Amino acid sequence: GSQQQQQQQQQQRAPRRLQNFQKSSVRLPRGKACGSNKIRELFHIEATLPGVDPKYLMEIMTSPAYGTKWNPSVRRVVLRQRRQVKQDAKLPEVFSVEAMRSPFGAASGKLLLNGGNTFDVTAQVSEIPIPRVLASLAGGRRYTADFIAARFDCEARRGFTIATSYGAEAVAAAAGVEKAQELCLSTMMIAPHDGGAWNGTRLHIVTHFDAQVPAAFRRVVNANVGKSLRAMMAAMHKRALQAQATGKHPYIDCP
Repeated sequence: GSQQQQQQQQQQRAPRRLQNFQKSSVRLPRGKACGSNKIRELFHIEATLPGVDPKYLMEIMTSPAYGTKWNPSVRRVVLRQRRQVKQDAKLPEVFSVEAMRSPFGAASGKLLLNGGNTFDVTAQVSEIPIPRVLASLAGGRRYTADFIAARFDCEARRGFTIATSYGAEAVAAAAGVEKAQELCLSTMMIAPHDGGAWNGTRLHIVTHFDAQVPAAFRRVVNANVGKSLRAMMAAMHKRALQAQATGKHPYIDCP
């Protein structure tokens, strides 16, 4: 009882909005450039999500049950398949054209916990929103095809997702689309934030991608990264609080 009351009091004291939002970028060496445009900018975006326990943030980040309506950075998921994959597996072989034709892969309705060297991996094709300035260039719709691995540690209350579009051509082909961007690396890392007056979750996103737009538009894309990810984080915060209010986290099935 008293622990729950304490939690409730903390919830009430927690600010409603994202806190300590930060964006920075690092310029990588040439050999680490991304995509055909050899993009060297890698972005770090961080914020604290007040009042949210990490498992509920992980729940909405990884479970397909919440759909995409809440997420401004995804228009819709065109194709999705999940499998449990050994650490040394080659993802293009696991998610081959043949494998993508079988309906859902071999994963259950829960994220694999304590998987050791087995990872929970999703192959996913999503339609992504087009920044208004690029709409005329994009020729209609833009898609991204990615492999996304996810892991959560119930005791440490920490988790991450790590995504790349390297080698995801068969995944795009299975959905009948072409990749419009090269996502070399994107990771979301979450950890508990214990702030005295209120608790929450710290979210750190690292992303390195080639949006595959003409050079003249790259600046616009870069300027948009912080803005769009901030909007996504705010939406995640809101959705995670709603999930937390139900007390249910079936996908992140921690004791």
